[in-house]
Amino acid sequence: MTTSSPLKPTQALPKRLAADLHRRIRTGEWGPGEKLPAETALAAEYGVSRSTVRGSLQLVAEAGAVRVRQGAGTFVSQETSAVPAGLQPLRSTSALIEEHGYECEVRFRKKDLRAASQQEAGQLRRDQIPLVLSYERSFHSADLTLAFEAGVIVADMLPAGASFDSLTGSVFAFLEPLGLLPEQSLTHLSATSDADLAWGPFRPDPPLYLTLDQVQFLRSGAAISWSSTHFVQKYFRFSLMRSM
Repeated sequence: MTTSSPLKPTQALPKRLAADLHRRIRTGEWGPGEKLPAETALAAEYGVSRSTVRGSLQLVAEAGAVRVRQGAGTFVSQETSAVPAGLQPLRSTSALIEEHGYECEVRFRKKDLRAASQQEAGQLRRDQIPLVLSYERSFHSADLTLAFEAGVIVADMLPAGASFDSLTGSVFAFLEPLGLLPEQSLTHLSATSDADLAWGPFRPDPPLYLTLDQVQFLRSGAAISWSSTHFVQKYFRFSLMRSM
């Protein structure tokens, strides 16, 4: 029985297919160690080309959810209960969540225009204290709270007339039309246990997180933003694919 879902038109086709494959793995249609259908079968099921399927499987493999064995096929990884997230591609938190089969709602707790702290100025590679847009937000999918984040965007790099009101979801989606889309990120991953990181009625118990501290850079090398994202540990695992 076919259990694929219609592919959403808001994403590129390989990403949409990858998101649905992630969903099917997450919901247990294919269990750990189980072989996925062949590329030809998936292409026929979704009504796409084999090259699209191949590109989608590569995205799923890069995230660590499957392993491709040359000549044998594609197999579900042994640990698939969490959102499998690769660290290599630079993308927004909301896009990462959506690419792995979840609907994502972003809720802002606050947005303030203020002077950066000494720590923030250091992270942003500034000798003088810049003016920053400071924010706190959380990421939700249905009745799940997946992550909490605090961050700053360098305000003096924004063009005149830029409205902070348009920051309602992805920070990257806010920066891109301003010509300030980051091209590189310096990321540090750590395990965190802190009951004060979360807010509202959705605080995880126990308060365990995988924390990504990230400085985002423009092509020029200038730092445009810094964020600290706390992913609820039981929903996420991060992977780095290595090969000979």
